[in-house]
Amino acid sequence: MKAAKLRSMKMNDEITSQIIDITPAMATEWLERNPDNRPITDSKVSQYSHDMKNGKWDMNGETIKIAIDGTLLDGQHRLWAIFKTGVTVPIMVVTNLPRSCFATIDTGRPRSGADAISINDSEQGPNARAMAAVAKLLFNYGRNGKLSTKHARPPTNNDLLDTLRDNEGVLESVLFIKQLYEVKRSCSASGSAVTHYLFSKKDRGQANEFFVTLNTGANLDIGDPIHTLRKRLNEIARLDGKKSADKFIPYLIKTWNFCRAGKQSYKLLIEDDFNYKII
Repeated sequence: MKAAKLRSMKMNDEITSQIIDITPAMATEWLERNPDNRPITDSKVSQYSHDMKNGKWDMNGETIKIAIDGTLLDGQHRLWAIFKTGVTVPIMVVTNLPRSCFATIDTGRPRSGADAISINDSEQGPNARAMAAVAKLLFNYGRNGKLSTKHARPPTNNDLLDTLRDNEGVLESVLFIKQLYEVKRSCSASGSAVTHYLFSKKDRGQANEFFVTLNTGANLDIGDPIHTLRKRLNEIARLDGKKSADKFIPYLIKTWNFCRAGKQSYKLLIEDDFNYKII
């Protein structure tokens, strides 16, 4: 369908739809007709802006919705992203909707990163949630060198897919950790999988041995870094019990680095400005 501008579309009683090349000026004009919409979520605008700016915004059939009186009913985050990036984006626009339909808009569940991974590769479906969690950590690691779930800009689904394409071997690490019950019980599964993947890039054999030993606790002497880590994990479980990746990843990296350096460890302390460098 040929692109057109909203002002050229007839406002009548008939609901119409067209693909429109929405310019920043048009986005500004439409946002001024937005009296009743929900508050803006800055992180969502940033996600959309990133995809638009990098040519990753696809025509996916989702629409901008305009009421019969010209009120913007749906699409404010996309319009704000167009305004912020200064790019023109083709989007399907539906007009002449009744104002009353606002209550039924956006009531479905948003498509998650795990959904996108499963759709992109059906074979990863059973592990898509774990893959998405690891991809989020790797995305942030690539941006600021920290293996953290805290993001200045949450990754888009396209970011997660790109991250997994750039990091072949994540699925193998997810499956490897999946079989280690004690590791999953005492640590974060995503934190264990992402560190196994990164440790494997240094030495896969040693990475496998590290996590198997952490899982079994076999043949560990006092002073062995893994023995100390197991003790610390038990302490954390008694005091807190929450298994967030942010909490456990520094302990895994610090213990790995001690093992790689051939050093003993009798106590594990994590500094506030922890260095995520892996040796």
